[in-house]
Amino acid sequence: MRTSIILGALLVLSSASAAHAKPGAATSIAQSLELKRTRLMSVDAANVYTIEHEGALYATPLATGKPAKIGAGDFTTVKGLYAGGGKLVTLDKDGSLYTVNPADGVRARLGKEGEWSGTQHAAVVDGALWSVETGGQLVKTDLASGARATVGKPAYGSLRFVVGTAAKLFAIDGDGSLHEISKEGAATGVGKKGDYRSVVLAAASDGKVYTVESDGTLYTTDVASGKSVALGKGEHRWAKFLLASDGKPYTLETDGTLSAVALE
Repeated sequence: MRTSIILGALLVLSSASAAHAKPGAATSIAQSLELKRTRLMSVDAANVYTIEHEGALYATPLATGKPAKIGAGDFTTVKGLYAGGGKLVTLDKDGSLYTVNPADGVRARLGKEGEWSGTQHAAVVDGALWSVETGGQLVKTDLASGARATVGKPAYGSLRFVVGTAAKLFAIDGDGSLHEISKEGAATGVGKKGDYRSVVLAAASDGKVYTVESDGTLYTTDVASGKSVALGKGEHRWAKFLLASDGKPYTLETDGTLSAVALE
């Protein structure tokens, strides 16, 4: 178990502070049957995109928390959903990659059928899909043309998580270490080696990596300094998804509750 600063332990209880949520506290934005049925989830700026077990695609604005179905398409064959920079992308079980129009749900295939069958993890960064394949290769896909390019050496076969901000890519490997991955495919360690071995959920936004550990505690890591801070203690044990947008973390719990997490 890593050592970190537990925010909230030193808060002075007073009438002034009682009006504010403690770090790590979740404030519900929405709770719905549509969100409870979610099997895939991603976020782009102000909208959360979800695919239900029944195959419907929804957009939930963070401002209103009201899910709205997008189009009439069937997304039951989708195994990966990725959003960022105005792009929405799905990966089918057969390895075919599609862009999705967020307005009407219409899909357009990129590249050849099944060309991404080896994809294990992926994130949208700088308008491209960065994916890691079974052999450890890092692949950059142009989302306009579908052109694929292998980046660097095949050094990423043991990754557990890949997450991205608008401009940067991060990964947590099998030994629990966090890395920033450059556009050339080079990995630079962030924080202490092995600090992230207990992570079960991960997301990133605005220079921060957010993680939930197996005990339900949410941490924020400043990538520039490598400093990790715990937000509360164990509040998120029921979270099944972790998202981050505009420097704020969000969770979706098993009962379909979408919440914003207080940072301070």
